Amino acid sequence: MTTTMFLKSRVVLEVQKNATVLGGTRLEDYPSEQSRWYVVVAEDTEDIMITGGGEINGQGLEFVVEFNERKNMMTSEYTSDRSLYLEV
Repeated sequence: MTTTMFLKSRVVLEVQKNATVLGGTRLEDYPSEQSRWYVVVAEDTEDIMITGGGEINGQGLEFVVEFNERKNMMTSEYTSDRSLYLEV
């Protein structure tokens, strides 16, 4: 399990077939800035590759506080020291 991996230029991330990079489910382990809550980030980089045929699973459903089958929507709750964010 991991939290956000920040890739740099000229990096190959190989996730081999049948392997899984599993995102952690504890919000306190991720960066405090909500817009950076990803398993893999590559910003201002070049020559990045993700290969191998494996899976990157951020476990997004672990953050869902309400799932409504009828409306086919999910509501995710994000909290910080000052606010509560709801993503619909």
